[in-house]
Amino acid sequence: MPPRRPASSQNSQANDDIPSPPEALPTMSTEGLYRYLGTLTGLVEHQVRAIGSNGQGQSSSTRGSSFDDFKKLGPPYFSSTLDPTEAKAWIMKIEKFFEVIDCSVEQKASMQHIC
Repeated sequence: MPPRRPASSQNSQANDDIPSPPEALPTMSTEGLYRYLGTLTGLVEHQVRAIGSNGQGQSSSTRGSSFDDFKKLGPPYFSSTLDPTEAKAWIMKIEKFFEVIDCSVEQKASMQHIC
């Protein structure tokens, strides 16, 4: 078997284009996490009120999927944690489930009790 040749300059240039891995998420105190979750809840409630008051929102029966569709996907349940990165990861997973079933803000608010 012939000896291996060193990598060409094209290969080394291609490797220079590879981005470095992302930095770790910053740590967050439990109090900060609760503030974040409270803010998120407030925003969802505000959107639900806005949809209800202007009459332009679509009803849950005409848009996206239903509670049953959400349950069929088997969303992850949230168990209490002291690690804010775990809670943030759970929120991101749940948001992906909502995107899959094309869930309205009103539906998200009504489904929050099952997670």
